[in-house]
Amino acid sequence: MPSSASTVTASLLPIIDAIPDPFVVVDLQHRIVYANRAAALSARRDRQGMVGRLVTDIVPFARGKALVAALASATSSPEPVVIEEYVHETDRWYETTLIVEATTRALFSRDITVKKGALELAARLARHSSVRADVSAALTDSDEGVVLQECCESLVRHLKVAFARAWVISPDDTTLLLRASAGLYTHLDGAHGAVPVGQFKIGRIAATRQAHLSNEVATDSQIGDPAWAQREGMRAFAGYPLVVGDHLVGVLAMFSRDELPEDTLAALGSIADTLAHGILRLRGERELTARVEDLARSNAELEQFAYVASHDLQEPLRMIASYNQLLARRYQGKLGQDADEFIAFTVEGVTRMQRLINDLLAYSRVGTRQLTPREIPLEGVLATTLAQLGKALTEAGAEVTHDALPVVFGSETQLVQLLQNLIANAIKFHGERAPRVHLSAAPAGDGHVISVADNGIGIDAQYFDRIFVIFQRLHTRDRYPGTGIGLSICKKIVERHGGTLAVESKLGVGTTMRFTLPGRIAAS
Repeated sequence: MPSSASTVTASLLPIIDAIPDPFVVVDLQHRIVYANRAAALSARRDRQGMVGRLVTDIVPFARGKALVAALASATSSPEPVVIEEYVHETDRWYETTLIVEATTRALFSRDITVKKGALELAARLARHSSVRADVSAALTDSDEGVVLQECCESLVRHLKVAFARAWVISPDDTTLLLRASAGLYTHLDGAHGAVPVGQFKIGRIAATRQAHLSNEVATDSQIGDPAWAQREGMRAFAGYPLVVGDHLVGVLAMFSRDELPEDTLAALGSIADTLAHGILRLRGERELTARVEDLARSNAELEQFAYVASHDLQEPLRMIASYNQLLARRYQGKLGQDADEFIAFTVEGVTRMQRLINDLLAYSRVGTRQLTPREIPLEGVLATTLAQLGKALTEAGAEVTHDALPVVFGSETQLVQLLQNLIANAIKFHGERAPRVHLSAAPAGDGHVISVADNGIGIDAQYFDRIFVIFQRLHTRDRYPGTGIGLSICKKIVERHGGTLAVESKLGVGTTMRFTLPGRIAAS
């Protein structure tokens, strides 16, 4: 080694030669005066053949612009200069330490491509996570336009894309309507404000429901204006259909002046999928809210109807009944037998109409009144029911027995109405034998199955579904009076409590009504 390479003393040569990273010493003209074994391997040359050659000609890490500039301007200094640089010619990253002495320059370099790649990957993954977090936060907003705009802004902010846009499909599925734009171009009108499905790149993404990804947009024949892309320095394009199952929500697309790595493109696909599902969920929630509001209005109207039915409609009926009863008292037997029958028919019809209106009112109130569930001992509910049915039980000679009944969760008022209707039916539809009714309970999951069994006339199996339909009757009024609404009310009460009502019966033997009362339920 020439004596001018004073930086490298003879005692250090074995150590330097064993270093696995390139180490070279150059003179003031940047010609190599010493190269260790690793430097020779890196340059793929014989070490002796490297001596006297320009370091920038044959050593890969020395071809970086920053290092060449540092060598040219180097002055003697006790402090080393560390340069981290990407060398495009070798597609590698190097970290080079430059030590400057009076007559020589020592360069020690490490290939940090793997390390740099790992750091860049970690940084990209962090940016992907930031976009995902922004999209998740945006999806808490009820306005999908705001959601899409915040998503586009997040892509520009974290991924440094030149601009990002989002379109939604029109109600007739023919046109993509631009709803959000961030970055270079933020206008929502212009040529791409409304894109027909199948036209332009965006429209073709919607038509095929396939993503289009490119890192060479200037030569991409599918990009609408490659000349514009080249002029603006656009390198990459990524467009994703926003699809959930067979349902197209829209398209998310962006241009970037930098290449978009594969992991970023994959992350964007996942983000687009999350966005599509989120938008569809927002639409579902919005539709549900509208339906709930419609239902609330419908319930209010039903309440108003119930009020009219219970007051305004009954007033003229009471007047008709009163005058017909007055006619019956004053003129019975004076106008002839036909007249007496006509008056009796009129009184009976008015009375039946009043009963129908009252039962209809009771049916409507089951679904419109607020249900406030609480723990209710069912035996207490039964005691109240039997007290209210006392006269009917006595007249029919009925006997009601029961096993131990559980504590349930529900509305006491409606549960009393439920048992009252079921037991009253059991008493009414009895045969020649005196009515016998028995209540029992069994656990079922987190709730109970309650059975009300009687020894009555029974029901033909073909009518099991019909008996729960409002105003449906299986017998004539002269044999079994009533409006045919009692079991409809029972079914509605049970369903409001989250349970089901079913029937088991055999003609001439009896009927068992079984209903479920589940565990704790939410007030509705």
